[in-house]
Amino acid sequence: MVDTHPPGRLADRPTPVPEARKLSKATLPLLCLIPFMLALDLTAMNNAVPTIQRDLHFGDADMAWVIDAYLVTYGGFLLFGGRLSDVIGRRRILMSGIVVFTVASLAGGFVTGAAAFVAARLGQGLGAAVMLPAGLSLVATLFTDPATRVKGMAAFSAMGAVGAVLGQVIGGLLIEYASWHWLMWMNVPVGVLMLVSAPIVLPAVPGTARRLNVGSALIGTTGVSAVVFGVIKAGSLGWSNPTTVAALCVGGALVVGLVVIEARSSDAILPIHLLRNRIRAGAFITGALLCAIVCSFTFAGTNWAQRIHGNSPLQTGSEFVPMAIATIVGAAVAKAAFIRIGARPVLCVGGASWIAACALFTQVEPDTRYAPLVLIAYILGGLAQGSVLVAVNLLIVATVAPEEAGTATGVGATAQQVGGAIGLAVLASTMARGGIHSGADAPHALMHGIHVGLTIMAGLGVLMVAIAFATAPARARING
Repeated sequence: MVDTHPPGRLADRPTPVPEARKLSKATLPLLCLIPFMLALDLTAMNNAVPTIQRDLHFGDADMAWVIDAYLVTYGGFLLFGGRLSDVIGRRRILMSGIVVFTVASLAGGFVTGAAAFVAARLGQGLGAAVMLPAGLSLVATLFTDPATRVKGMAAFSAMGAVGAVLGQVIGGLLIEYASWHWLMWMNVPVGVLMLVSAPIVLPAVPGTARRLNVGSALIGTTGVSAVVFGVIKAGSLGWSNPTTVAALCVGGALVVGLVVIEARSSDAILPIHLLRNRIRAGAFITGALLCAIVCSFTFAGTNWAQRIHGNSPLQTGSEFVPMAIATIVGAAVAKAAFIRIGARPVLCVGGASWIAACALFTQVEPDTRYAPLVLIAYILGGLAQGSVLVAVNLLIVATVAPEEAGTATGVGATAQQVGGAIGLAVLASTMARGGIHSGADAPHALMHGIHVGLTIMAGLGVLMVAIAFATAPARARING
């Protein structure tokens, strides 16, 4: 395992999971399809919102539900999905999530009305919330050799980041040369492939046979869903809007109530000891900060390209390709560096790269060309995204017991999802208010809002470095 604890401090002791049989060479590629497909779907759908609004007759006030419906169920059910995978069995839960996601994608491509489409997106979010923690915990528990586990976690993390970037390219291609229906249908063959392959290449890891606390699951799911909904609404309605405030207050109260209940529960859906580990808690917070920066940064780049330069979705997506390549490179470097020099240097350098990327983009103006300024910012952002995400995910699972790997990854994914929603809401708010104090024309007002938002994100990058320095181990020794 990865020894991430300072000398003299007892770690949570993972117990080895015996492999039922030698793993197939297709095991890791199959598991890496999960984050790639989910991220690809989400970002590709962002490009199709105007087309879907027109075809399915969404009102202006309801248009956001094309994305929000997915995010609310996805963010709300991640913790529940992670716990389910621990209790019932990871392969079984993964396959159940694939079925839900694939069926919802197939149905969503055939709908003719707004309400039915929102229902399909809710189903996709539910399936994704089950698939992601189950897949990540399978990587953490199936690959028992330390070096192989690091390689697997690096590949899993990188493919999610690459899918998020390439989704813009594929989304642009399908919208321009086919139709938005194919954004839903493209998931179907991938889902079928995974369903057919999973029983063949994935060992059946049994669950813990513990009782699932349904009451806590309902409280946690409702609370996190309300928080995600409130943050999403803050981006469009403002942080002081009654709907935003009510959702955040209700969600926050439920989450606090869940923590109080779980502290006394023997069948906790959120075991409190997962949060008491300093290194793991730091990784949860760092992951949330990372996703806040990533989501706001890519959103800023998309708006600069499309709203100011008038680029098509395909052109915009193509400009993000260097960021995808840099993400792969960053993940590969982080994999080697994590083993040799530890998590703290990886996280600190990655955080510094994000600070530089955001600072560079604050120098971008409406008449700025793509190269070299924006291109360099994208490359720095990609390197940082790949390296930090790999280190964060490794720290989350490094010391957790195998029977709680799904729960731990569910907590981490929930933190990252909420962080991403907050980052988007902050940037949307600063963009909407960009012209209030700038006294500028529309393009310059928009850029003023982007500059303010990314300055805040650079501040979060500073906070990320500080938390990594305070909580991440200086060295990570790989034990055989």
